[in-house]
Amino acid sequence: MDTEEQIRLAGNLRKSLEATSPSGQVDLFETHISYVLLTGEFAYKIKKAVTLDFLDFSTLEKRRFYCQEEFRLNQRFSSGLYIDVVPITGTTESPHLGAPGTPIEYAVKMREFPQTCLADCLIREGALLPAHVVSIAQRLADCHASASRENPARGYGSGEMVSGQLAATLDGIRALLDDEQDLRDLAWLSGWCKHELAAKSAQIEARRNRGYVRECHGDLHLGNIAILEGQAAFFDCIEFNDAFRCIDVMSDLAFVAMDLHAHQRHDLCYLLLNTYLELTGDHGGLAVLRFYLVQRALIRCHVALLRHRQGASAGADKVPDYLDAAMAWARPARPFMLLMHGLSGSGKTKVSGKLMQVFEAVRIRSDVERKRLPRQEEEGESGKSIGQNLYTAAHTGATYCRLLQLAQFLLEEGFNVIVDACFLMAEQRRPFMTLAKLHDTPFAILDVTADEQLMRQRILRRAAKGRDASDADIAVLDQQIRTQEHFDADESTAVVAYASQDGKNIDMNDSAYQVLEQCLTVLREAR
Repeated sequence: MDTEEQIRLAGNLRKSLEATSPSGQVDLFETHISYVLLTGEFAYKIKKAVTLDFLDFSTLEKRRFYCQEEFRLNQRFSSGLYIDVVPITGTTESPHLGAPGTPIEYAVKMREFPQTCLADCLIREGALLPAHVVSIAQRLADCHASASRENPARGYGSGEMVSGQLAATLDGIRALLDDEQDLRDLAWLSGWCKHELAAKSAQIEARRNRGYVRECHGDLHLGNIAILEGQAAFFDCIEFNDAFRCIDVMSDLAFVAMDLHAHQRHDLCYLLLNTYLELTGDHGGLAVLRFYLVQRALIRCHVALLRHRQGASAGADKVPDYLDAAMAWARPARPFMLLMHGLSGSGKTKVSGKLMQVFEAVRIRSDVERKRLPRQEEEGESGKSIGQNLYTAAHTGATYCRLLQLAQFLLEEGFNVIVDACFLMAEQRRPFMTLAKLHDTPFAILDVTADEQLMRQRILRRAAKGRDASDADIAVLDQQIRTQEHFDADESTAVVAYASQDGKNIDMNDSAYQVLEQCLTVLREAR
């Protein structure tokens, strides 16, 4: 069966389903590699009889095999969405789903959900919420943690294989472009990617050997994510090419992050990135993330051009300029570093949670990194009083050393950095100021203060909920108040003050945004 026959088949199958549908309406959508029929209760996906650089659906047997692979692989991401692989019998003019007879085609059967639940629809309507993005990050971190690790001997995720995939993408885009400026941009990106791959070859290989190449989703753009009852569900993973699916986990993360950024939701992009990093601790992956962000933007550009060439239904005005997105990631601005400062319970972490989105920064938190470090003393009840376990002087010193190492690494990789810790002692702040000077990096300190009684209330409320990364209790706060050291003259020039007064939440109101502008002014002057 060729594509022309498939078009007739899909149309006739639509009529057949409409005759039995309670609503009497069945929608037919087309992508560059499939036809999708939506009945209101179920979705049926038929693979196009096409051969492209990266897949081969040319025969019925191949389409049957890849339907079965799609069903098998997607069970990992979206329990309950995928139901079965259904044969289509009869004839092109009179097809039947699941009826006895010789199959003429196959379809993957799924439970239908409203198209308005798709993340790309939600983001266009301004309805993709921070809570949705946090759910995406959590689900992705869980999926990566449980994904099977690739044997490095198979070569998946190697620099050589990634280079070959990139070359095919660039060739595909080049053949479909006719604008001279776009072609010049593509040529520049081609050179940048070649240089970046060579520069990062050691990191790529090291991550392969350490097990970061795993059986991932492989095509995790916003159109393949649904928000169902407030929770993220992934679907339509790559089934037709093992090399596209068995990749570095950072490449999987990059697809979602890039797509959020390309849709001009830079805040959500950095919320996703920071949530994922805090859950996984894979900050080392940022060494290769920028390359994968550019590669994913180029892949999405290629798909958009193919869809436009095939006359698919999505309008060009609804598609972000992924070539521009690739250029933006390949040309990062000079990074800066912002230190948070304040006593436990002052509200600095909630403020930094807003700042990391507004400033497009990677946040590193002492409360999170403190727990990643090996315990300095015998195991006991974590951080319940000053001087025990997580809050010993030795463990606190090791935590700040870890934060400094991460900050240096992030600056070297071109990422804005927010370091969220108390920074109450001059000896804790001084190395970060020195680091900023060595890197000629803009630097500021945001001093977050609050009423002492309010801080105590927050600490008690936080302990009662038991969900916060911080284990600092009232004893820790009392010790901080007694021993904190004030800013010296050199530090004071970089300090911006923020008074936290809300008893429960930190809201970025007009006053708070004025503080942000002050921070930006300090950072711009430093630049």
